[in-house]
Amino acid sequence: MKETKKLENRIEELENRLLQKDSEIKTFKKELILLNDQIEDLISKLNNQLKMAYRLQEKLVPTEFPNIPGFEFSTKFSASLKAGGDYFDIFEIEDRFRFSILLSSCSGYSISSLFLSVLLKLTSHIETKKGAPPEKVLSMIIKELTSQITEQDSANIFYALINRRNYEMSYCHQGDNLAFLFRSHEKDVIELKKTGDAITKKIKGKTTSETIGLNPKDCLVVISDGIKQVVNSKGVAFDGEKIKKLILESGKKNTHEIRNEIFYQLQKWGDTKELNKDVTVLVAEVKDRVLKLAR
Repeated sequence: MKETKKLENRIEELENRLLQKDSEIKTFKKELILLNDQIEDLISKLNNQLKMAYRLQEKLVPTEFPNIPGFEFSTKFSASLKAGGDYFDIFEIEDRFRFSILLSSCSGYSISSLFLSVLLKLTSHIETKKGAPPEKVLSMIIKELTSQITEQDSANIFYALINRRNYEMSYCHQGDNLAFLFRSHEKDVIELKKTGDAITKKIKGKTTSETIGLNPKDCLVVISDGIKQVVNSKGVAFDGEKIKKLILESGKKNTHEIRNEIFYQLQKWGDTKELNKDVTVLVAEVKDRVLKLAR
């Protein structure tokens, strides 16, 4: 009898535990459903914010550029719904024989990265009107940005000042954007030297620049770092060497054809219509008749 009683008590205890567990599971399911609804709501809000950022970004990108004698330009910006923050511009300064080129790429496609892009544009316009050297302009941008950005933010910048008197280009090339120069007389493509790392909260070191001469039919190609995130079915990225080869093979094409060819090959390589990050291509060609003026 004692054994039977013990067994009955044990069975009753297990049944109570099962009832308790069943109640806990039901509570857990209710909490899980509630949490799932909250996550779906958050995702919906984030998607709406990304779409808004996407539309704002497209509005921020310039569609018209000044007419610079001796140069032809072609640009294309392809926004991503996942990540981005590209901005580019070509603008004249007070000295009509000089102009500047800016291409920036921020770490995230969010309102903060858009703010970075706008800030880059505004600070650049202020300094470039005075014709300041690129390293001075970039130093000011870095100072402004590092006081505003978070630990997770970063910005890649290519900023160049071109002098039409002697056809020299001074530039700062910081971060992971790509910059190439097609040398028409040498039938060669060189990758422009980087002058520093991407701009982050903890960036250190002196800002420096490089100077290079330009000749008739030379072609400058600057591409935002989003192009490196395009991979094929084997996981191989669309890297700088492929771009160099593409530019070299496009040597006889005009700026618009070169730009279009880069995007065409990019789409073929990635085999997708959706980019993981914004991609911007900026092409600038020195025209045939170049008059080098006395300094």
